[in-house]
Amino acid sequence: MSEPSRRPGQGSLCPPVASVADCLQLPALREGEVLSGHEGLGASVRWVSTAALTRGCAPGEFRLLARLLGGEAVHAAADGGAAALAAPLVSAEAVAAGGALGLPVIGLTPGVDLDEMAVTLLDFVIGSLDGALTRLGEVTARLAATASDDLRLETVAATLAAATGTAVLIEDAEFRMLCFAGEAAIDDNRQETIRAGGTPPGFRASVEMRELYAEMARTGLPVRIRPDPTIGVMLPRLVAPVVAAGELLGYCNVILPDDDLGQQVTAVALEQAAHLFALALVHQRARDLGGRMARVGLLVDLLDGRLPAELLRARADQVGVDLGGGHTVALFDGPAEQRPEAWLRHAQALLPARSTELVDVVAGTVVALLGGADRPRGLRWLADLRTACGGGTAVLGRGTDAGGVSAAYREARRTLDLVTRSGPGRGAVVDVEDLGLLGVLIEASTDGSIDRFWRHRLAPLRDYDAREGTDLCGSVATFLEEGGLRRAARRLGVHANSLAYRLKRAEEIGGFSLSSPDARLELQMALRCRRLLGP
Repeated sequence: MSEPSRRPGQGSLCPPVASVADCLQLPALREGEVLSGHEGLGASVRWVSTAALTRGCAPGEFRLLARLLGGEAVHAAADGGAAALAAPLVSAEAVAAGGALGLPVIGLTPGVDLDEMAVTLLDFVIGSLDGALTRLGEVTARLAATASDDLRLETVAATLAAATGTAVLIEDAEFRMLCFAGEAAIDDNRQETIRAGGTPPGFRASVEMRELYAEMARTGLPVRIRPDPTIGVMLPRLVAPVVAAGELLGYCNVILPDDDLGQQVTAVALEQAAHLFALALVHQRARDLGGRMARVGLLVDLLDGRLPAELLRARADQVGVDLGGGHTVALFDGPAEQRPEAWLRHAQALLPARSTELVDVVAGTVVALLGGADRPRGLRWLADLRTACGGGTAVLGRGTDAGGVSAAYREARRTLDLVTRSGPGRGAVVDVEDLGLLGVLIEASTDGSIDRFWRHRLAPLRDYDAREGTDLCGSVATFLEEGGLRRAARRLGVHANSLAYRLKRAEEIGGFSLSSPDARLELQMALRCRRLLGP
């Protein structure tokens, strides 16, 4: 494991750690011999006591005994969280148990005064802990000063990283990277992740990791993640949930220092910082909401087209939007099983960072005002949005200046409505400049002339179908679409003679002849308009 680097001139995270190894350097214990459990010498010592037994050991306790006989006593001490055991008389079974558990077992010089030794050790431990508490107080003061001066996510993260010498990574509830601070070493794959703004591949793919994060979200308590090369975690870290008003907003990750007491100070500082991160995210939401309301208000007024140009430009300047140059209206209607807010999140994610383009949900549809006249870019953006949402219908309106946005939006909206109703066009990306006959129908529908045309042309057939419960309109439509009697009959599942009778009856009632090219063209247009503009 690599040693976390520190900022130039930055002091140690905390004073000398009161570890078991440190205690053994005191004159009172210097003659003692570590018999087993050498791997536990770095454990922190929080308390020192003398007792006849090992039952009731507290976490971090250095217990001095007159004798240590049997492995059960060592197991009892380990279960209580003891840091070390020492006695003038130690059995082989106790030595073996200490080695198996990684709990230091120390042989003392015969005749040593255990009470005097305990006083010396306890003074040393308390002095070290007082120093650690002082350092923790300094960290707390720095976090509090930052919160009162500049409660932004990046500022709080930078303060926590600088105060503890750790690397700090903040993610939202969907594990997207929000910010990174600190100069301590981090996993190599996290470097790429920070640049990409996401999470390492497979990081939360294992059942163990999913359960760990689910438990953390449920309890609201931080958890420690140990190194696991299979998912790219090379350094131990502590992850704390960021929660406000019962809502999980995200996660804060810190790379832990190597020393045990340093990890304790960092853990306490992280719990304090997690509350500040929650406040920072709530404040950011409020700022974003205010900015979004101003931007969506500007977008709605541009689409409405009734405000003076001078007022629109002034409001655009306030929200950082340039109304000069060309603009293109883009509309997207996503899958019915998703909420429009989900479509909007995908749409915003596909725009460049710090984009000044306007995009929001208007009348249940994602509406974007894309800057410039780059139509291929607009079509790609809509195609990517359909892919991200898993389907939907999109329309790219005409290029225009700010004054023409309203007209371009109305045309694009009519197109979207018609394409959504049209079976062949539904679920596609449509460019209004490439509509052909459909574009003519859309333009003609604005004054109601096309609606009057199809209703008048089909009125006799529609009235007869409504009165008699037949579908002569459908029979004529199928015949015209298939281009032949037999194919149309197969599609309708009837005999050709039966369909021929229906068509003859339709000609009599409707007053037209299907043998006339002009009549067929009129009927095709009327039936298409009925399908698009009906009922």
